[in-house]
Amino acid sequence: MSTVAAYLVTGGLLFIIGLHGLILRRSLLRKILALNIMDSGVFMILLSLAARSAPPRSGTPGDGINRHCGRRQRDGPGTGAPGACPQPLY
Repeated sequence: MSTVAAYLVTGGLLFIIGLHGLILRRSLLRKILALNIMDSGVFMILLSLAARSAPPRSGTPGDGINRHCGRRQRDGPGTGAPGACPQPLY
C-alpha cells in the first residue's frame, strides 16, 4: 500500500468515525467533537489527493540551481551580473 492510499484510507476512517459520533450522540459537545473528527478526515483526504497529483520535483536543495529565477548560484550576488538572483532560501 502506498503512502497516498494509506492517507486516503485513514481520512475515510476518520470521516466515518466522526459521522457515527454525529448521528448517535445526543450531547452537543460530543457532536461538535464528531464534526471536528470529520473535518480532519476531509482534510486528510484532500491532502492525499493533492499529493497524488503533485508534479515531481526537478532537483534537490543542494544541486546549485536557484529556483527563484533559474540561474546558477555562481551568477548570484557579488558577481556583478546584471539581474543577479538573491541567494536561495533553503
